[in-house]
Amino acid sequence: DLLSARPVLGQAVAATCETGWVPSSFGVCFRLGPAGFTADDVASARAVDQGGTWAVELTLVPESRDDADQMFDECAAAGPGCPDLVSGSGHGMVAFVVEGRGVSAPTIQAPGLADGELLLVLDGPGAGPGLVRVEAERLATALD
Repeated sequence: DLLSARPVLGQAVAATCETGWVPSSFGVCFRLGPAGFTADDVASARAVDQGGTWAVELTLVPESRDDADQMFDECAAAGPGCPDLVSGSGHGMVAFVVEGRGVSAPTIQAPGLADGELLLVLDGPGAGPGLVRVEAERLATALD
């Protein structure tokens, strides 16, 4: 899949991920739940500069927002399908997976996020601004 957003059910720092776990761009492996949305659910996408940090701004098609919000709401509440893995935060995380690699895994702090624009921040250790910009522009073009 080009893109999917999935609740994080487990995480581990490892050089090599176990079978069924997804590697990330920042040295963490994720065990993930079912997709809340995929590239097929994206209505529009564009690369945006967030003051030196690059992101892809996504808008979901209206018919996909309920499924996405179900995932975001479960994570905001740290429900059983999206547990609190950051001790004491009271919120779960959603991993944004691009071409089989986790590129971002924010803690979801508010429900109902799918009705607006979503920002997929492309930033990580060792990623230079030029490389991140090119990747954001490439991903936005592929999704739009």
